[in-house]
Amino acid sequence: MRLFLFILGFIAIYGCNKESISADDFDRKLSYFPFKQGNSWVYAYDSIIYLTGGSVKDTSSGFLKFQIGDSLVSNEFAWIKSISKSPTTGYEINRLESISLANNRLVTTDNNLKFINLVFPPDLGTEWNGNIFFNDEIEVLIGGDPYLMYKDWNYKVTTIDTTLIVNGKTYADVIRVAQTDKENAIERRLSEEFYAKDVGLILKRIMILNTQNVASQLPWEQKAQSGMIYTQRIINQ
Repeated sequence: MRLFLFILGFIAIYGCNKESISADDFDRKLSYFPFKQGNSWVYAYDSIIYLTGGSVKDTSSGFLKFQIGDSLVSNEFAWIKSISKSPTTGYEINRLESISLANNRLVTTDNNLKFINLVFPPDLGTEWNGNIFFNDEIEVLIGGDPYLMYKDWNYKVTTIDTTLIVNGKTYADVIRVAQTDKENAIERRLSEEFYAKDVGLILKRIMILNTQNVASQLPWEQKAQSGMIYTQRIINQ
């Protein structure tokens, strides 16, 4: 559960300098995140933290609920994050954050960090600095070790108009946003989000992994000695 506390909220967004838009004025270009008070999304999540040189894997799983709550100030609403071991009952509020839609960008806060995760319209090849509101060299603890997990992230729409199956359901008109996607002999850094039109975020994957097994041809899931893997999949749409 430790991983969950600082992974939950990588849903943020930055984009073009246009006039602010009302949540009620969404058109087709803005429908990759249906922004309306009361809307909610439920996800299943799984995490693996690699410990003791990779010989120990601390796993956890459960369900997350995100809901747009009451209005706070102009264009800004409460962003309610809850957690449960059951997909339908027993949700307990984990954190109260904020979410806003203005200037054609969606902005959320998580653990006092403000993220920008999507720009509108999310055209193929669009790039932006989604972590512009904080120092990307901030340290994040994973398994007790500090990581510069946000360093040099560059958000980019790498895929549009694709189809993706999540939890047995097929979603059309899906886009992929790569926040980071790098690797070398000792490090793997991946953070990606997939959004479906008229649904919102449907899949999120993060890999922050290190290894000294530089000669290994095994996949990162098997050769990693430290770090974590996190997956979040929609279940209620």
